[in-house]
Amino acid sequence: MKTLTQALLTATLTLAAMGCGAQEGTPETSIAQSALNEPQPGDVLDMGSVVVSSSPNDSMLFADFQKDAPWDCSTEDIGPCELSRCPTAYGVGTPTNAGKITITGGLSALEMIPNESGTYDMQFLDRALFTPGTRVHIRAEGNPQGAPRFHVGLWTPPAFDLLAPTFPASPEEPPMSVARSAAIDVQWGGAALSYHRQGRIRTVIQTFPMDPSEDTYTLVCKFKPHQGAGQIPAEALSRLPAGPGIFTVDGATEISRNRRGWYLQTWAALAFTMMEPGATGGMIELE
Repeated sequence: MKTLTQALLTATLTLAAMGCGAQEGTPETSIAQSALNEPQPGDVLDMGSVVVSSSPNDSMLFADFQKDAPWDCSTEDIGPCELSRCPTAYGVGTPTNAGKITITGGLSALEMIPNESGTYDMQFLDRALFTPGTRVHIRAEGNPQGAPRFHVGLWTPPAFDLLAPTFPASPEEPPMSVARSAAIDVQWGGAALSYHRQGRIRTVIQTFPMDPSEDTYTLVCKFKPHQGAGQIPAEALSRLPAGPGIFTVDGATEISRNRRGWYLQTWAALAFTMMEPGATGGMIELE
C-alpha cells in the first residue's frame, strides 16, 4: 500500500503544515529575529514550507513557496488542538523557490534543487532520513526573485509505540468509525517517554469533502512525548462535519517564523503507516 500511503502522507502533511501555528520549543534566531505573526483570514501572504518526513522505507521531502497567496483559512484553539477550516483549494499564489535547500545532520546529506519551472519536485525515498531525537539543519540559499535565505535547526521527534487507538491492519477492513460526540484517548510508549526536546506526538484528523465547494477541516492536536498519553477533546471533534476522512498519529517538530516578509514553516516528521499491523493511521468515517 505504499502508493496510497504516500498520497495520503502528501495531502496530510501539506494541509497540516500550511494550516497550523507554531510549535512549542526554543526559537531559532537564525531564521528570524522578530516575533511570529500568525496569518489571519483575508491576508495575502508570501509563504513557504519545507517538510522532511522519515520512515524506514517510505520517506519524503517536500518544499513549496508561494508569493501573494490568499489566506482564506480560519483557525481556533481547542484544548491541545487547533482546528483549521479552509477552502478545498486555497493558498495558491505565484509559485517560486528559495534556491537550493540542503538538509544535514540526518543519516545522509540531502538537497532539493528547483526544477525547470522554478518549483521543487516532491521526493520519495525508500530509506530513513534521520534518527529520531537528533538535530537536523535545513538551509535554503535564497532566491533574489523569490523566498529569502534561511536556516533552521530542529530536534527530530522521538520514536514511539502507539498503544491506542488501534487502526485497521489491512485494506480489507472497513474505515474506522469515529464518534464526534466522544473524546479520543491516545496512548503511546517506547523511547518517547524519555524525550524532552521540541518534538511532539501529533494527531491529525482531516476531512475529505465530496463537494469541492465545501471546506476542508483539519484538526491537529499535539502532546508532550514524555507524558505517554493525551486526549482529543469531544468539543473539538464535534466541530468536524460528518463524513469520510483520515486520522493519523505521528511525531513532528515544527518551527514557524517570519523572515523578510515571508511566513516560513519547517517540519521534521515521522511518517505514519497504514493498512498494516501496528498501523499509526487510517481512513475513518466521522459519525
